[in-house]
Amino acid sequence: MKNLLLVLFAGLIFMSCNKDQRSEDEMISDFIEENGLVGSFMADGIFVSVENATSGTHPNINNSVEVLYEGKYVSDGKVFDSTKNGNTATFPLRNVIVGWQKGIPYFGVGEKGWLVLPANQAYGSFPPSGIRADAPMAFYIELISIK
Repeated sequence: MKNLLLVLFAGLIFMSCNKDQRSEDEMISDFIEENGLVGSFMADGIFVSVENATSGTHPNINNSVEVLYEGKYVSDGKVFDSTKNGNTATFPLRNVIVGWQKGIPYFGVGEKGWLVLPANQAYGSFPPSGIRADAPMAFYIELISIK
């Protein structure tokens, strides 16, 4: 009985240690596939999926953008940030994470879709409090307006 418990305990430790040993590229590919996203990889590994392309105006780095968004960790889908209850957020594009600076300009006003970012295009190794370090992330975004 003691050996059986030891084997079960060792198995649990092994499974928890190897819970997610996928590479960043594998996590991103799995997220894209699991969510049925259609889009393209852009510079620096940023994946852009626009669901409802319009002829809306596109922002540039000098604009502020008004958005609705939800941010998830690619590894497990856990939501770490979002606009709540339909309240929008407005940001100067030059003051947000690099992946947003590069990815949001692919969206026109009124468009919705996904930005899937490798960790170095998100918060990297030194994120703000409460955000996982070195985590690839996915953001569902709706570009409401350009300010």
